[in-house]
Amino acid sequence: MATKTIGVEQRFELLAKLAAHLDWDSIDSRSVQEIIDHPAIPGQQFTLFLKNGCRFSFGDLKIAPAPFDPVAFISKGWNIVLEEHDKMTGGLVEVDFNQVDFEDCLEEGETMITGEVKLTRLKERKRIRYGAVTFMGLLNDYQTREVNSVLETLFRTKSIVHLDFFGDVLLGPNGNRCVLCLDRVSGGRWIGTYRPLAIHWYRRFLTPVCSQVSV
Repeated sequence: MATKTIGVEQRFELLAKLAAHLDWDSIDSRSVQEIIDHPAIPGQQFTLFLKNGCRFSFGDLKIAPAPFDPVAFISKGWNIVLEEHDKMTGGLVEVDFNQVDFEDCLEEGETMITGEVKLTRLKERKRIRYGAVTFMGLLNDYQTREVNSVLETLFRTKSIVHLDFFGDVLLGPNGNRCVLCLDRVSGGRWIGTYRPLAIHWYRRFLTPVCSQVSV
């Protein structure tokens, strides 16, 4: 049987019913304003949510790692610091983000740390640090699947807007040590970039880690 399109009256009734049962006091004003300013992608996501009966569906959060070339991605003179590579990711064939944890590495009373301190703490915790090939796999997945990508699912379900990848350290031509990052910027787009370890890192800067990988 063909699906019947909802009429204007039913549309308004739906929105009114939902509004009456929302916990408005728990919703952050800045997040709402971002939706008001850039409604296209949230509108697509809300459509999918309604079509699923207002139930979250995390779905398949697996991505395939992809090769990363620092010269092609950034510019000439950039290299991966081989001795900083997390060898526990050797032979990685997929990453299931249903099994991944996210760490900021801040301790009680801290609001920021340097990236070098974060790297040291991650190493001390002896958990797998995902690096450049996972970064590239996530970026490829986003460019292919867009609103259905792993990155957008993590944003919808966990409010994640930044991921950094401490499994590899990049060295720039000026001697800066950096790691790759994925940021959700104005307009709801994800971009790939890099950030120096010498500057401050904050609580919203999350690092994907895991106890084991699929090989």
